[in-house]
Formats: sequence, C-alpha cells, structure tokens
Amino acid sequence: SDSTIGETLQAAQPKRAPMVRIVSLGLLLLLGLIKAVPIPEPIDVACEEEGVCPVSGDALMQTKMRRSALQAQINVGEPHVDRQTSRQDGEGVAPSLVADSNIETRLGSGAAAVAAGAEQTGPAAGGTPRETIEEFCDITGIANMHGLNANATSAELLNERLLNDVSTELSDNNVDQMAKDIFTFYICTRWVPDDVLWKVAEQELSAEILKSVVDKSEAPRQAISELYQNFKFVPLLCSKNLKVFKETSPIDHTYFRKFKEEVSDLSKFLGSATTGHVWPRLKQADELFCGSDQMNSPGCDAKLQAGEMMNRMTSWMGDWGTKFDTNQDGWSVMEQAFRNFSDPKAWTQDGASELASWKQKLPYHSFLSKPAGADSMHSPKSSQRFLVCFGMRVASALHRRPRGDHIITDQNNVGCHGWWDADQASAMLGRIVDLWKPPTCQLADMTYHMKKQILDMFMRMNENLFDALPSMLQDEEMEGSTSGEPQYPEPYSVAQLAVNGKTYFDGMRVAAAQDVEYRYKSCILSCTLKIPKGTGGTLKVNSSLFVTWDVDPEGSQERATEANAITIVHSEYGKGSSGILDSMADAGLNMFGAFKDLFGSLWGGRQTNLAAMMSGSIAKWVVCPVANDTDLADLDSQLGTEDAAFQEHVKQAYSKWTGYKKPVPGAQCEVDDVVPQSEFPGCKVCDITELHTDHPERFTMDNGQNDEFICPVIPPLPTAEQLKVFQEKTGQCLLRMSHEQERQFQWHYTGHYPARKQNNKQENSPKVEYQLVKLLEVDSSGQAPHVSFGRSCTVEEKRAHPRFCGASVLEKPWPSIGEMAEAVSGMLAGSLGMPAGAVTNLISNYQELVAATNENSSAKAVATLVGEKAWDQLMGLGRLAHRTTSAASAALLGGMAGDDDRHARLEGQLFGKGHGGEFMHSMSYQKAIGKSDTTSTSRERYRRYAVTCPCHDFDPAMELALRWRWSQTALRAAKEALKYNPSLLDKPEPSVGVRGEARLFHKMNSQDGNDTWYTYGAAIDSGLPEPAVTSPVQCQWTGWFGNNCEPTSGCEIVGSWPSRECVGKAPPSLWRVVGDAALAGEVGGNPTTQQAPDTVRSLKVTYHCGTKASFSNSVGTGPRTSVSLKSCMQAGVRANAAMKAAQPWKLYFPEEVIVVAVFGAADTAGCYVRSAGAKEKLCNGGLISDSTLDKHLGPAQKTSSDADYHGMRAGAGFVDGIIKEVVMRPEDLLQVNNLLF
Repeated sequence: SDSTIGETLQAAQPKRAPMVRIVSLGLLLLLGLIKAVPIPEPIDVACEEEGVCPVSGDALMQTKMRRSALQAQINVGEPHVDRQTSRQDGEGVAPSLVADSNIETRLGSGAAAVAAGAEQTGPAAGGTPRETIEEFCDITGIANMHGLNANATSAELLNERLLNDVSTELSDNNVDQMAKDIFTFYICTRWVPDDVLWKVAEQELSAEILKSVVDKSEAPRQAISELYQNFKFVPLLCSKNLKVFKETSPIDHTYFRKFKEEVSDLSKFLGSATTGHVWPRLKQADELFCGSDQMNSPGCDAKLQAGEMMNRMTSWMGDWGTKFDTNQDGWSVMEQAFRNFSDPKAWTQDGASELASWKQKLPYHSFLSKPAGADSMHSPKSSQRFLVCFGMRVASALHRRPRGDHIITDQNNVGCHGWWDADQASAMLGRIVDLWKPPTCQLADMTYHMKKQILDMFMRMNENLFDALPSMLQDEEMEGSTSGEPQYPEPYSVAQLAVNGKTYFDGMRVAAAQDVEYRYKSCILSCTLKIPKGTGGTLKVNSSLFVTWDVDPEGSQERATEANAITIVHSEYGKGSSGILDSMADAGLNMFGAFKDLFGSLWGGRQTNLAAMMSGSIAKWVVCPVANDTDLADLDSQLGTEDAAFQEHVKQAYSKWTGYKKPVPGAQCEVDDVVPQSEFPGCKVCDITELHTDHPERFTMDNGQNDEFICPVIPPLPTAEQLKVFQEKTGQCLLRMSHEQERQFQWHYTGHYPARKQNNKQENSPKVEYQLVKLLEVDSSGQAPHVSFGRSCTVEEKRAHPRFCGASVLEKPWPSIGEMAEAVSGMLAGSLGMPAGAVTNLISNYQELVAATNENSSAKAVATLVGEKAWDQLMGLGRLAHRTTSAASAALLGGMAGDDDRHARLEGQLFGKGHGGEFMHSMSYQKAIGKSDTTSTSRERYRRYAVTCPCHDFDPAMELALRWRWSQTALRAAKEALKYNPSLLDKPEPSVGVRGEARLFHKMNSQDGNDTWYTYGAAIDSGLPEPAVTSPVQCQWTGWFGNNCEPTSGCEIVGSWPSRECVGKAPPSLWRVVGDAALAGEVGGNPTTQQAPDTVRSLKVTYHCGTKASFSNSVGTGPRTSVSLKSCMQAGVRANAAMKAAQPWKLYFPEEVIVVAVFGAADTAGCYVRSAGAKEKLCNGGLISDSTLDKHLGPAQKTSSDADYHGMRAGAGFVDGIIKEVVMRPEDLLQVNNLLF
C-alpha cells in the first residue's frame, strides 16, 4: 500500500488517533502489573511432562499438612532451570525443567518453565545447530576430540551423548543466540472473566490486591463486574512468543522465513476474528453497561449514580417510587453476560469450535491488575482489544497469592503498544515483519548492539574480580587466626579509674606535670629515660595508671605513673597536626596500599600481559571435523558467517507518550514519621532504595546455617550520581554518622570488600546526636568518587543551643562583595584545597545578605557585583599550603603558641572529606517495613533512606574565615593585655579595649608638597584599676625668663612655642602602646598605605567562661559567675577531656566548658591637637581636643627626624566584617599565655 502508517490508522479509527491509544495504554499499564495464569485444567500426562500445573482443590487439600514446605519451596527470584538433564523436542536439545510430580518441586522451577515448557513445537526441519552437526560432522572425529573410545560404547549411545553435548553447548553457551533470543514478541487480547479468570479475580479481591466499591461479601459477582468495568482487572488471553531466531525453514534453512510464516498465520487469524461468533460477545461485554462502546464513560456513570440517588429518595413510596437503572443493575447484567460466555450450553457448535480456536491461538490466561483503574480518556473502547508486546513474556518466578488456588507469574508489559482493533493488530504484525526483514538491516544493527552489551557484562565480571582481589587477599590473610568473618571493633567500653577525687579515662591525653624519669628494661649505659615537663602522652587505664609517652624511644611502651605526675590536657595536645583542607588537595586515597602492591606484583603484570595478547585476537572453538563425504556447498548453505553481532537492549517504557518520569532516588524528600518533627524540626526523608531479604535467593553457609542478608530490589544509582542529587538540594544539610558513631551503633561499610556481605539485616534509625553536613563537592574523576563537605552541629545541639549552631552574626558587614572577597581571601589564605563548592556558597550567601541590606536598586547592583578581582581572590584560596602560610605569618606577625593546631582543629570542625561510598553509607538509614503480602512467599523488606534538614545559613568557608580571624584577635588582645595587667584572668568576666591611632606629623618648608603625613599604631586598655584622685595643683611660670613650669612634681609644659602652657599633669593613662602588629592591624593601626585618620577603629573584647548549658541563647551575653576566668578554663580543660574520653562517639556535650569572646566598640572617637592647623585634620566632626589622649605615647611615637608631631586621633566604631562573638576552647587562651599547666 502507498498509504503511510498514520494514514492507515487514521482511516481505520477516525475518532481516536493512534498516539492517543498509546498514551491510554501507557497510563493503563503504568501502575498495572500483568500476571500470567496457567490454565487450571485437570492434571494429565502432558501436564506432568511439562511440570507446571494449576493447583486443584484436591491438590491443595492433599498438601494442607505440608503448607510450610510449600511456602519454602516457592521461588520469587530468578527462574531455576535444571541443566543437568535434557530432551530432544524439535528445537535441538533444550535444558529440561524440573518436572517432579509433587507440587513443591514444581513451584521451585523458574518462570521460564511456563514459557519454555508450554511452547514446545514439533521436530525442526533442518538448519538448527543440532541438525547441522548430525548431518555434517564426523561423529568418530568428535569422539576422538572428546577422548572417548568409540569401540567401548555402543554407537547409538555414543552418538546420542556426543550430539547432546555439542548441541547443548551451541545452544546454551552461545552469546550469539543470547543476543538473538531478544527478538521476540507476543500478542494479547482483552478477554472476559471466564471460569479461570473469574477465580483469579476473586483471589485478587480476597488478598486485597484489588478493592471494589461493591461489598464483595454481599455481591462478589457484582464486585468482579465493577473491577472489569473500571479497568481495575483486565482479563487477557495471550499468544506464545513468536521468535525470529527460533526455528529454520525447510525451504531455505533461514530463521526469518519460518518466523514470517508464523506471524502471517496469526495475522490471518486476527483478520478473520471479527466475522465469527466470539467477537460480538467480547464487544457486548463492554457495551452492556452504558449501551455504548465505552463502558466507563463519565456521562454514563453520572447518569447511573443519579438514578440510584432518585431510587433511594423515592423508596418510601414503595411500588410508586422511581425505578431508574443503577450501577448495580449494570454490573448484574455484565455478570450474566460473563456467565453465558463461560457456559458451554450458551454456544452453538460452530461458536464453541471458534471459542476453542481462539484459546488455541491465545492459550495463556493473563490479567492486568491496576488498583486505581483507568479513566475514560485513557481506556480502550469495546473494539480496541489487542496488545502487541516486544520481548519475552515471562518476567519473574512462579508464585501464589495468599490463599490463592492458582500459580501465577509476572508477565512483561514493557514494550507493548495498542490498544488496537483486530484489523489494526493484524496490520501491525505485518509491519513488524516488514521492518525486521534482513534487507532493512534492523536485525543486524540491533543484534550487534545487544551482543556488545553482553560482552561488556563479561568484561565487567572480569574487572570486578580483579578489583576485589586486593581485599580478598586481605581477608585470606586473616583466615589463619579467625573464622574468616570480618572482625570489627566492639562498641566503646572505656576503662576509668578514680584517683584523689579525679576520674581518669583510658585514651585521654595527658602531659607531664613535672620532670619524670624511668629506667629502661635492659641496658648497660644511659639507662635513664627522662620525660621533660610538658611532654604529651596517651593514658592507659588498668588497675593503675600508665602512659605511653610521645617521645619514648622504645615506642608504644606503657609506663606506670602517679596521678600527681601528670595533668589532663585537651585531645590534640602534643600531636603534630595538619589542616584537613591540606589533604583535600591530594589526588586520592589509598586504603589498601600494601595489598594492592602485593596484588600488582603477583598478578597485575600477568593480567596486563594476557590483555595485551588477547587484544586484537580472534578465539575459535573447533566444534567437529567435517565428514569425508560432505557436500561443502550444501554445508555452507546452512552455516552462518563470522560476523560478530552485538546488540544493546535499551529498555523503554511509556514515558515518550505519557510524560511520566520515574523519580530519581533521593530527589523527592517528604516529612515522614521516621524522623518526628518534634525531634527533627523541618527535616525530611529521601528514599534511596528498597532492599529485600534473601534476594535474589537465600544463601546457606558452610556450617549449614542461613546467612541473613538483604539486597536492593532495584540497584541504586552510582554513588557519584546519587551524591550529586543531594548536593543540588540548596539550603539543606544531610544527617550523617561519624566514624565513631558507625562503630558504636555497628553500622559498618563494606563497599571496599566486594567479596563480603554488603548489607546486614538490621535497622539503623536516625538519632538527634548525629551531625548535619552540607555536601560541597563530589569528585568522580578518580577510580572511586570522593567528597568534601561542611560540618555543622548535631540536631540535638541545634535545638538546645541554636546560638552556637547558627551562622556567626556580623556586627558590621562589608559594604560590598569586593571588599568581602579581599578580606576573606586573606583570612583563608592558609586553607589549602578549599572546595570550590564552599567558595561559590560563600559568594551567593553574601550576595543575598548585601542585597537585603541595600534598598536602593543601583547601590544594590554595585554592592552585589562579583568582579574579576573578587573571583580571582576567592578561587585562588589555598595556593599556599597551610603549614607554609602559617610559618610565614608566624615570622612576619609574631605567631602564637598552638596556631597550627588550632587552625587544623577549626578546619576539622567545619570541613570533612572522604570516600564517596563511605560517605553515602554514613548518611543512609534503614528501617524494616515488613512483608508486602502480595504473594504467599513475600520477603521481609527494608527501606533505605537519607534525611535532610534545613541549614540555609550554614556557610563553612565564611565560618572558617570569621572564626579564625576573630578567635585569633581575641587571643592576641588577651595576650597583649596580660603584659600590662598580669591579674587580668583572675576576674570572672575581664574586658580589654583596643583602639587604632593616627598620629599627625608636619614637615616645615617641604619642597615636594607632601608636608603632612601620618604614622599609625594602636593602644590597649588592659583593665588596670583607675588611679587615685589627687588634689588640684596650682601651676605657674617661674625663673628669670619665665621658662620654668612649677611645681615640676605636678605640672608640665604642653604645646609648642609661642603657644606653650603650664598646666597640671594629667593622671597616668590607662592605655598602653600595642606591640603586636597583627592586633594593631585589626583596628586600622597597621595599614600598608597612607589612610585618612578617621579610618582607624576600636575594639572591646569581653571574655565569658562556662558550660554550654549555662549560656542563654542571647548572642553577646554570658553566664553570671564569681569564678575567675582562669580557674574556669583550667577546670574546663580537664572536664572536657574526661567527657570526650568516656564517650568518644558523642559530638555534643551540654556540660562542655567553652570560652565566648564578645566584641564591642567605642561609640566616639578622640582627638588631640598641638596646633590650630591640625584641628581640621584630626578633630573634624565636632570632636573636642583632649590633651590627655596621647599620654601613653613615648618619645619614640612622637618623634620624627625631619618633622614635628602635631597630635593624634583615636579610633571608634566597628571594624568591617566583625562578628558579635566567637566561641573558643578553654585551652586556647591558656596555651597562648603559657598557662596550660
């Protein structure tokens, strides 16, 4: 025909386009499940041979006492095929299926038993591998090749044995045949609930797989009619599979000719189907309910419901009431039609013969189960009854509904198109033949890709083995001392010992409180080991105290110690540390270096040599020698070619037509009871996968015990892809277990050991003590994905103390992105390997902040602009190593004790990195959800999911910058103040003031025009007590020329000639010159270029110490206490160490002692001028000159070799980028001031 497919379909069905029907079919199948039901005929010889039979009522009664055995034998995993026996059935030698007569053994057979056993055909007519070797191979030659003595065995038995062996290899171990077996299809027609399908529908109702609006206990037949009418239960009769490469034609020995003949035969049947007796009854079954070709028409349904309502409203009138048709009336009529269809007496002889013909062509009873039904827009009309489905029909193992009396199996409904009427279905079969005929190259192309996919799988099997060998070698090394099971650390059980009122915990860090001496166990000279005061060590607690000292030349010796010889210190004390961001710059991790090296030296080179040899080669199997009298031309006509056919099966459903998109695992997150909102406010659950016990089948260990395990029903996404799904969740953090928590709660990751059990049958529930983390970067460039992430706090701490979990509160933000970038890049200059994700988060978050504080649109645009310089500054973070930068800063700015350790610790608190699989496991949780009970052998299921919680304000890069800068500033201020006020820390809440200063100098008769400039510095108020008030002194000029200002004990000359004055001396200043250049720089007292004097700023730092629980959630406040800051910090170091040693897996301790530095600033600047000309420069803004302002300055600060000092200005107001407070550990302040012990 010259008509296109679209024109033909349009002409055949003018009221509904084919694409609409495909959409309708897609939606109908989308949530539906096709089941194939073997016909429940009496068990006979043929049934026994096939080994798959319906369960009769008698059979169920006979096996009632063996019910548990029946359940245990049903296999819901992959089909089981017994390949040890075989039979000749016309298709060559096929693996025989388990065919024992007892029902339990039959149920153990795979789903393939139904298809393969029921679809056997008569003898093949040449061209098959079996016939080829029978006709053309030299049997004696085969016997010799197989090492058999032809004379020792009867020729008939030997021939049969050899033919079976070779033909089985050719058919069962044939990649080419595997690829070609995919080219098959079958058809189904919508049927009516006959006797078989009626019983199946009843079992679906009984198992509550399907639910009817009709009470099934009162009107079970009407309930089934309702299921049929609303397409909840769609009965089907299906054909056998028509395979392209199943059997060759005796005419030309080709597969396709035979295939075409079979398709043509089925197509003719469809073409004549509408002219007989069966077709009208099938259509009538649909048309009875509404009197039209659409039995679920919304108008019809509304009319019948209205009639039912009117009947109820007039029921009080008795016979005078209305008698409108109702839904129940329609279902009753349908029920009667179904009975008549199944009643042999209701058919004429010709009709009964035709019905039998339908069942012979379509012998397999199936059904489509769709609990939600189908709406009228997407459901077929009465004449649209046929499906054409590509692929093998059977999709699972055999199973049975609870209390069901039929054995069923899942039927593949992917690759179907329809619904077609009979003529259209017949035409579609013809089109398939036309499309697949060899000249179109469709089969050649698809076979090629399919075979390639199969061979890729073989290659992956080999690669997976070699990838697993290092870990398997490691396991084998352990088998000599263990049972071979992986030995994991036990949950923490921390030993402790109380001595003199103090509790010591195993594993604590301690330091020598005094010089300690030990004697070596065996020596001749130099037998004394000296441990200097302050040396670090690790405590071992048994019945007494032992220490493994860091400097012990004998290694990990545990040496006895007295409690008074040691002092408890923080956990990082004395350990060499590097920032976690340093190691992020490394290319990757090597977890099994020793075993990988061993593997590489033993087998890696060998496998490389083998690969080099095999690459580009061709492997051949010599099947048999050709018989001497063979006509080679005849032989060649039945052989194939060397052409390598590959085919990749791309599984497609109906998304092209329905628009349905399968959810990406983890993409959809919802509020769920597994994370109660009362404990996890705002948190949601993101499902990842579902795991079943004993999937795909149970496993028995060598000791005879079943090994309990679970496996995903649907394999999860690759780790990198799954993590990127979570990375894209902006403003969300993931709930994650630390390594210590995984150990404590026995949630072990075994992904590094592919030969081990991967998933234990256990629950793993989220806990509020787990930490919230933000994914920053997923790197999949290496052999295994790696991640970097930001660490926030635990859910528990966030609820109890949001003050210490939220973002640092900026007292004075930077005015623009550019100024922020310049400042922050300097703060983070030592953080090697800062994740790019952290930097982009920092920029976007600060853009939002600046935009929110600028109401003017033009000002907002300028402030939020990210210029090239800002990008360069921020994206260039980490170009200098942590250790290199910190060493340089120490040399230039005067580093403090413990700087490196504190920076590394802060990095570790805010950032993490690790293997992608380990990270994925640590953020995954698991819950048992019971059995589905959809089959009598349903397995226990577990839900694997992640938990996300809101953390929009968490910006780890900004936090690192701010906490590091302002904790250093607070420490420097305290250290500088202690120079002038040694008792500063004896106060409960000491305060320190720092101000920047600009000092004006003027050069007389300057020739270059630059006659004024400033020098800069800073002063500190260390909290010294105010001086005592003295009586006023009368000052006067004395001497011959009036040049003396007396009395000199209380008077002094101020100003310069001729404006000098003799005035009383001001009381001693509380301010002192700051010697720390870095501290001076924080208030503008150390600029690199000349700045206006009003750019200097001020700073006030108040220190608070106490437990976290003692602080309120009001930022900038501290607990009321009378305990000195020093005592609180010293006790806190010991208490914190004890808590963390006792519970190493805990991240949050309400009783942990912290130090909070709260920042403030002076409201008003100060100035002092020594000449009238300096007032405009120093006292602008209405300031009044204060002659006491520079009393703390010495001659060095007021002297210049070629210029005169004219006064100064003292700073006020906050520094850009300052925060309200910063939290520190008590050991920080003690360590920088040498007060730790």
